[in-house]
Amino acid sequence: MVMMLHGCTQTPDDLAAGTRMNAIADKENFFVVYPEQTVAANALKCWNWFDAANQSRGQGEPLLLAEMISRISGSYKVDSRRVFVAGVSAGGAMAVIMGVTYPELFAAIGVHSGLAYKAATNLSEARPAMAKGGADPSHLGQLAFQAMGKRQHVMRVIVFQGAKDGSVAALNADQVIAQWARTNDYLDDGKENNSVDSAGNRRLEHPGQPLSGCLRVQRSRHLERERATPDRTGELQAPCTTTTCLILPECPERFGTTDECGCRNRTEVAAVE
Repeated sequence: MVMMLHGCTQTPDDLAAGTRMNAIADKENFFVVYPEQTVAANALKCWNWFDAANQSRGQGEPLLLAEMISRISGSYKVDSRRVFVAGVSAGGAMAVIMGVTYPELFAAIGVHSGLAYKAATNLSEARPAMAKGGADPSHLGQLAFQAMGKRQHVMRVIVFQGAKDGSVAALNADQVIAQWARTNDYLDDGKENNSVDSAGNRRLEHPGQPLSGCLRVQRSRHLERERATPDRTGELQAPCTTTTCLILPECPERFGTTDECGCRNRTEVAAVE
């Protein structure tokens, strides 16, 4: 099951049409859940990721979204090991919060044009964070680790960002990655010792053997457009994208990159050493 969180001024139908997730779900046989923010909760229909009241477990929007996951999982046959949350913009920032506040519900999170955990904690901090990034992501990573509590586990993350996005600065994608790298560093062994590096690689050292590990953070950089947008037919027109491939927990040897629509820029590959 995949929970999809829309951005400001969007509806679930907008997100479904733009991502074509319904067609993928029909083909691959999984559930997609599209929660909808109300105008009463936010005039622009944004998820209130910037409000401290919505950044903790057991209250606010995280609680409502978690209850939705639990209710659907209880009513239908859902593999609890394969539940994911992803979002765009405000929805991306809320997806980060869901990964922190209810980590036991999600195997991985997807963040498109989102922000790091607690990049802002009130409305006055939201715009500056979107334009220039939030606080030190290493500190935010520690806060996320502390908030996860006993339910914590190393979280897999994929991050998408438009290089020319005028609403959410590209720096925020780097901060999301850095925040989760620090959070996963703590989650890996309870210590700040770079057991998960800034690229998201989990490093395991054995006497007499080289470092090895699994990629835990994947990034995709949209090079030519501000954001991927539907064309006149409603179909999503993918921007020129370079993507590092995700290495799953079982650590298969194969990994590489995809290079769509002839991008001239080479992809940075977070290689497993």
